[in-house]
Amino acid sequence: MQSGVMQQGAAFSRACLSRGKMSWATVAFFALLILPFFEPRVLSVFVSDAFSVIYDCWRVLSAGLIAALYVVRAKKRAYDALGVAVPLVILCSTFLNAGLGSATDYFLWIGDWLPFFTGILLVGYAREAKKKELIWALMLVSSAISFANCLFVLMFPKGIPIGGLMGSVYFLGHKNVAIYAILPSVGMSFLIDGNRGRICSPRTAVLFLMGLIQCMVAYSATSIVAMGLFTLFALLSINRSARVKTTMLYGVVGYAAVFVSIVLLRLQNLAAPFIEGVLHKSTSFTLRTDVWDGVLSIMGGSPLLGYGLSLRGHLDFNGFAYAHPHNDLLSVPLSGGILALALYVALIVLSATMLFRVRGQRTAGALSAMAVGFFAIALMEPLYTISWPLLLALCYAEGAESRDGASQSAVFASNNMISEGISSALSRLSRFRVK
Repeated sequence: MQSGVMQQGAAFSRACLSRGKMSWATVAFFALLILPFFEPRVLSVFVSDAFSVIYDCWRVLSAGLIAALYVVRAKKRAYDALGVAVPLVILCSTFLNAGLGSATDYFLWIGDWLPFFTGILLVGYAREAKKKELIWALMLVSSAISFANCLFVLMFPKGIPIGGLMGSVYFLGHKNVAIYAILPSVGMSFLIDGNRGRICSPRTAVLFLMGLIQCMVAYSATSIVAMGLFTLFALLSINRSARVKTTMLYGVVGYAAVFVSIVLLRLQNLAAPFIEGVLHKSTSFTLRTDVWDGVLSIMGGSPLLGYGLSLRGHLDFNGFAYAHPHNDLLSVPLSGGILALALYVALIVLSATMLFRVRGQRTAGALSAMAVGFFAIALMEPLYTISWPLLLALCYAEGAESRDGASQSAVFASNNMISEGISSALSRLSRFRVK
């Protein structure tokens, strides 16, 4: 009985996503709201610093408008409050550690954590009736940015040298940043294909090749691994029996296991002969283990709320200066302490759990494939991108729609049973009176 209701809920969810004509005006509106969160850093580096300020202002305006739309028109859920709490805790920690004297820390928050705040609320506003438009907007914006970066990579395979820690800059900045546009570009296109009953459209294939070219030419090992895992899980999601066994929830468990093995226990050292002798790579993952050790060593100084963004760009360990902890799960407690980490982990687990409810759907398979790709990035880089909170919130929305649809189907079924019972009782009563 419960399985039947859940199947009805899943059907209701698919019907909600496909019904009615799509509003391209709404797509354009969402695209304008998302666009400032994909800043072409090459402009502020080589043209003028003013572009950085312009994009910061655009992000703040976009976030303010989205927050207003959410407050006025969206159905409120505890999930949204949980998601918004993470960046707000980090903002409070920044104020407690730096006060109002350092404007740089607050500009860093706008770049690092305002996207998280905005992504959660944007899906919260759009999930009831505009989710299809939001998916298309994210696909179009990320695809345009990916295309621009691809052209830049082909023109400047080694980037444009600028010296310093970054070494060289590409269209989006560091070479590892491109994957934040590539994954949603390919993934959302693949999701749209699934909604239309297609395996892989020419559009998705072109976007995938375009992303692969960027990762190979600029050579980002982290991005290549992320693309590889996304591709594997996307292919598995085509088959239903494989899809239900490769859902995001299992990806969360896998990420936790790899995090403990590599970041905490350093089991990669056991494979040093292969990593160093065959692959010619370092078991320190380009000195990342030094910053991991350093961050873990200082967390005890402010365990509850962390250090805010006062240490962003000032992590000096073993004679090397790091901009961030080079791991997503370490960046959260460093900036927001145990409180922010608990909220963040709860949000991820809740998203994965809700998506698990509809693990048999093609859309769930596409979302899970993207999530696994982001988990691969999260091992080596913080996820300072709007693509990540948008994906988390879409995973939750997919399962929530099914649950709401199942509840609505159950209500309809209950109402039908009551109506039939009343009709039957009245019929018997009328026959009794005739007799």
